[in-house]
Amino acid sequence: MLIAMILKLFAGSAKKPLLIALITGVVLMLLTAGYFSIKSQAYQAGYRTAEHQFLQEKERAVIEAIKGANRRNQSNNEIARAYWQQQMDKKPKIQTLEKRIIEYVEVTNNDECLLNDDELFILGDLVDIANGATTSQSKD
Repeated sequence: MLIAMILKLFAGSAKKPLLIALITGVVLMLLTAGYFSIKSQAYQAGYRTAEHQFLQEKERAVIEAIKGANRRNQSNNEIARAYWQQQMDKKPKIQTLEKRIIEYVEVTNNDECLLNDDELFILGDLVDIANGATTSQSKD
């Protein structure tokens, strides 16, 4: 029915066929322009939505990468701390001993003793101290 009406307009049975054809052309042009305008706006909206989602996913990926790096750093720090604690436990304990030379003694290769009584007592006390025993003799 609509097609028959349009054919009658172009066949000349209407009073102003050129005007009707012009109006029809303008309407079609407006519909086409509206279609492309809406299509462009929909494309832009879809592009912005996709870009927004991409940026959100990228931000989440960066946050996860930072968290992973922080976890690895913390784990590495704990391992290093345990390693250095173990190394410190292995080190020998340092104890400072104070040594004092009382008297120099000459050594000869013969069988006679060149020490006097006082020197012999001092030497005996030094041997006892080195062995961890208390002195058993005292000087008179």
